[in-house]
Amino acid sequence: MLNEEHIKNHFILNPSWEKLYKSKFNDTDPKLWTDRVKTILEDMGYTFIIERYSDNPKSKMYNSVYCISINKDGEELYGRGDVSYKSCHEQLFIDVICEHIVDFG
Repeated sequence: MLNEEHIKNHFILNPSWEKLYKSKFNDTDPKLWTDRVKTILEDMGYTFIIERYSDNPKSKMYNSVYCISINKDGEELYGRGDVSYKSCHEQLFIDVICEHIVDFG
């Protein structure tokens, strides 16, 4: 589970991200972080595609994500696999920020 210390570490790793995030939000509430990051990235023109192992809600694999990817202009930039549906956006966003997948400058 993401906490404020993790969010502050993202700022240390990616100062451009910190500047952008803080220009839009005054706090680093972990409960709101994923939705806020998603909004920022969507405003920048990025989309996300989630491929589940199963599209059947009754399947034991329904909550398992085969791959979540971040895309721009129809091109996949990065993908993250084998995560739970509940945390797939959070995990993708951590990678995107910390690995400098997206230029936030």
